Amino acid sequence: MQRNLFLYLTTFLCGASIMGVEISSSRFMAPYFGSSMITWTVIIGVILVAMSIGNFIGGRLADQDDPTRRLYQLILWASIWIALLPLLGKYLIASIAAASIAFFPDQVVLVGSITSCILLFALPCIILGATSPCMIKAATRNLDNNGRVAGEIYGLSTLGSIFGTFLPTFFTIPLIGTDLTFYLFAATLCSLAVYHRLKQRSLSALPALIIVIALA
Repeated sequence: MQRNLFLYLTTFLCGASIMGVEISSSRFMAPYFGSSMITWTVIIGVILVAMSIGNFIGGRLADQDDPTRRLYQLILWASIWIALLPLLGKYLIASIAAASIAFFPDQVVLVGSITSCILLFALPCIILGATSPCMIKAATRNLDNNGRVAGEIYGLSTLGSIFGTFLPTFFTIPLIGTDLTFYLFAATLCSLAVYHRLKQRSLSALPALIIVIALA
């Protein structure tokens, strides 16, 4: 039961992190491409595609070796990528904006926002999308309750997404800014991975935690 509770907490926080990245990405891109309907459509569309790809990949990963270990490996990699966004993202978006103006002057917003979303925000959403099948496989004990477990996983993930939508908009971005909002979600995910590693008496995640803290 305690193991499933930690998995459910992980589910909630992963759902929150996906939406936190989505909301924060709009603030990242606004100075270069604005916040029009085109930009928002690109952000939502790219992230949904990334999550769908992640679901397919996660389903195959979950059927391989220990799904719990695989789950927290994915979460660790997602946290590191999200922690790097404030450091590298602005320079990359500025470069993409300049290239879009030079080569696609009539479609700067569309081309620039699509390219920026794919290069910066698609990968962490693919990784976090891959966690859902691993969570379901790790939480399922027998075939008699797999439907209930899947429903709980997806329900908690959706609740987390709702939380991750409101938290950056009304609290973290106005109070601490976009960069620290990315660091907050990165640190949350990294803490989950490190806690799991420590429970398994494995210290392999500690160097990654040190990197995330140093970057922050």
